[in-house]
Amino acid sequence: MANEKLVKPEEIITTMAFSSDEYDSRFLKMFKNNIPPYDVGDIVVLDNGMEGIVTSLKAEAPSKPLVAVKNPGYDTTQIGSKFFDIDLSKEKIVILGKKTIEDKEHGDIDK
Repeated sequence: MANEKLVKPEEIITTMAFSSDEYDSRFLKMFKNNIPPYDVGDIVVLDNGMEGIVTSLKAEAPSKPLVAVKNPGYDTTQIGSKFFDIDLSKEKIVILGKKTIEDKEHGDIDK
């Protein structure tokens, strides 16, 4: 177990897609539709330049989660939320990638 490499779902999907002649397309589609590429708590970068945290996954759209992002208009002197949710299943915003804990430790993620 100690020598085993953990493989993320999106890596499997990419490998299977590029080797489509080796896999039955029905199983590839089933895998893509049922295995979420993100986990709740993943830090993601969106194509609108914002970063957020995956807060919820939808069974009907596993690649389009609910993401909490910082409210750019947040004013500490007024009542309001520091974060707001973006439902990627309803927006034309896509996730460009995930950030890792190492990125956060090196200061690559806004506080």
